[in-house]
Order: sequence, then C-alpha cells, then structure tokens
Amino acid sequence: MIDDGYRSGTGCTPLVLDPPPPSPGAIIALPVTITTTTSCIYWSFKKRERNRKRAELFKKNGGLLLQQRFAAFTSQGMMDLSARLFGAEELKVATDNYSENRILGRGG
Repeated sequence: MIDDGYRSGTGCTPLVLDPPPPSPGAIIALPVTITTTTSCIYWSFKKRERNRKRAELFKKNGGLLLQQRFAAFTSQGMMDLSARLFGAEELKVATDNYSENRILGRGG
C-alpha cells in the first residue's frame, strides 16, 4: 500500500507492480523444450509401431515355427551350428546396409 494511510489524508491505495519481463533465455527455452518433448514422443511411437510390424511379419511368415524347429534340432543335437537365424541388424551389416552390389555378390 502507498500514500499516507490517514482517512483525512490521501488514504491507502494498493501498489500495483508490473511483473518483470521474461528473460530471453526463458523465451527460447519454452519452444525448444516443447519441440524436444514432441520429437521424443513421436519417435518413440514410430519405433513402437516399427517393432510391432516386425513382430507381426515374423509371425505371419512362419518365423516362430522356424525358430522352434531350430531350437528343437539344436537341443537334441541333431543339427550342427552351421544353420542359424539372423536378426535384422546382423543382415544389415552382412549386406552393407542392403546394398544391391553386396547382395548380388558383385563386389564389396
């Protein structure tokens, strides 16, 4: 409150202070934080969807059956370790990121 505080005088009036302006760092940080958070959420949904599709195709194309047969053969000692299933990352490395030349055996 400001003024002299007497009824016969000017009385008391509330002091109105303007809030300080936001700092430039805060102005920049908010959009960056929102963008980063949104990007992380987006990419996590994309990764989850990709993994779901991979699992679906694995099941659809008989991957579970093949995996079970390999496990049964190797556990019974009926098959040597020359045959095995390769994961997507192993195939990427072996084929030089699925390069046509590497897949067709034309160089490498």
